[in-house]
Amino acid sequence: NALLNYNPKYNETNVATYFVNYKNSMLDVTAGYFYEQFGSGMLLRSWEDRALGINNALRGGKIVFTPINSLAIKAVYGQQRSGFDVSDAKVFGFDIDYSLDELMNFEASSLSLGFSFVGRDEAIEFENPIFDDLTKAYSGRLNFVHNAFYVSSEYNYKSDDAILILQGNTISNDFVKPGSALLVNTG
Repeated sequence: NALLNYNPKYNETNVATYFVNYKNSMLDVTAGYFYEQFGSGMLLRSWEDRALGINNALRGGKIVFTPINSLAIKAVYGQQRSGFDVSDAKVFGFDIDYSLDELMNFEASSLSLGFSFVGRDEAIEFENPIFDDLTKAYSGRLNFVHNAFYVSSEYNYKSDDAILILQGNTISNDFVKPGSALLVNTG
C-alpha cells in the first residue's frame, strides 16, 4: 500500500465526487456528494484530506434553511463514502443554530445556542444483538463571546452501540455501551 491503512478501494480510477447545488438567500440545497459538520464535529463531520487519503463525504442530500440571519437549520441524509463506493449504513440528521445577538441587543458580545441530532441506521448481521440497528446521537451547544474573551461548550450523547473487534473483524455483545462527551474551549 502507498500509505499505512490506505483504503484499498482507491486502487482504481473513477469519478470521485459529483453534486448539484441550488442556493439563494434563504435556501441551500445539495444533492450528490457533500461535506458537513454539526457544531464542533464530534457528532457529525465529513471531510477530506487528500494527503492522508481520507475522504468520508456523504452521498445523498443536504438542505440548509436560513429564514432569518440569526437562525440556520440544516438537514442531511446520505451514505458515507468508502473508496469510490458508499457504506451500507444510512446517516441522517438535523442541526439548528440560533444566535441571540439581535434579540439581546448585543453590540460587543455574542451568544448562540445549537442543537443537533444524528442517526445511523445499519443492518446488523448478528444473532440476538442487545442494541438497535439505529444508533442515535444528540448534541447541545452554547457559545459566548465578549470583546476578546470567549467560551464555547458542547455536550454529546450517543445511544447504545457496539464496538468492532479488530481480531476477527467481529461484533460482540460484551461491549455495547452508550457514550457521551463534553467539550469546553475558552480563551
